[in-house]
Amino acid sequence: MIRHLRHRQIDKAAWDAVVRQSRMEVPYALSWWLDILSPGWEGIVAEERWVFPLPVKRKMGVKIMLQPPFIQQLGIFSMEKMPPAAVAAVVAALPRSILYGDIQLNELTPTRGWPGQVTLRRNILLHLDGKASQRYHTNTRRNLKKFLATGAEIREEADGEREMVRLFAREARQKTPHLRREHYERLLRLYQQMRERGMLRLFVARRKEELMGMAAFIDWRGRWIFHFSAATAAGRQSHVLTGILDHFIRSEEGCGKVLDFEGAEAEGLARFYLGFGGREVWYPHWTFSRVPLLPRRS
Repeated sequence: MIRHLRHRQIDKAAWDAVVRQSRMEVPYALSWWLDILSPGWEGIVAEERWVFPLPVKRKMGVKIMLQPPFIQQLGIFSMEKMPPAAVAAVVAALPRSILYGDIQLNELTPTRGWPGQVTLRRNILLHLDGKASQRYHTNTRRNLKKFLATGAEIREEADGEREMVRLFAREARQKTPHLRREHYERLLRLYQQMRERGMLRLFVARRKEELMGMAAFIDWRGRWIFHFSAATAAGRQSHVLTGILDHFIRSEEGCGKVLDFEGAEAEGLARFYLGFGGREVWYPHWTFSRVPLLPRRS
C-alpha cells in the first residue's frame, strides 16, 4: 500500500532502512538529515520498498515543497529497480494541499510521468580507481602546479566546520543571497551529526599560518561526496580547490568508490570538475504549480 505520511506518522527507523539499502547511494533522504535541513518534512512510502521525501513548508499561508539548501538530490529511494508505475503512484499520493513544488530528484528516479515541468541537471562523478589521478586534463595539471608552487600545506583536521562556513558566508555572500543565518546553523548541526557518525572529513589548506581554503567530504556507502568548500581571495587565485581535490583524490585513489562533485550547472564549474577526469550524469529537476504566481525559491 502506498501512503502519504505526515511527519509525526513516519517510522524513521523503517524509513532509514530503505534509504540505507537503496540503489541510489546518496544520504540526503536519511531522516536525521531531513530533520535538520527540512524541519517538518513529510513522506510517501510504499510498504517499506521505496520512499519519497516531501520537503514541505508554508509560505504566505500556502503549503509548498522546495529543495532545502545543502541537499542536492531527493526523489524516489528504492531497494529495487524502480517500476514505471512508481511515478504515477507518487503523483497520486501527493497531497492536494501542496500547491507548488520545486525539487531535484535523484539520478535513478524516472524522468517521465511527472506533472508540470521536468528538466535535467548535470552532476560529475569520478571513479576512484587506481589510475584516477592520471586522468587529469592539461589545464587541471597546470593549475595544480600553480597551487603547489605556493608552498601551501593541506591537512585533515578534526574540526573547523564553523570556520569554513563563516569563510563561505563572507566570501560568497553576493552569490548566495538566498542563504541566511538559519541555513548555516542547520548546516553546522548537520556536520556535528556527521562527525558523530564518522561520515565527515575536513581538509584545510594553509600557507604558513594563512588560511587559503577548506573543503568537506562525506563518506556514504559507495560514494565520497564533495559537499561544501570555501576559499579566500588569495586561495582562489592560487587554485586552492584544485590542490585540495587533488590531495583527496590521491588519498583515496584505488578505493573503488565514486567521488561525487555534487552538481555542476554552471559551464565553468562543469569544466573545472570534468578536468579531474570525471563523467557527466544527469538528474531530474521537477517543478509544478497548482496556482499561478507563486515564488520559485525561499
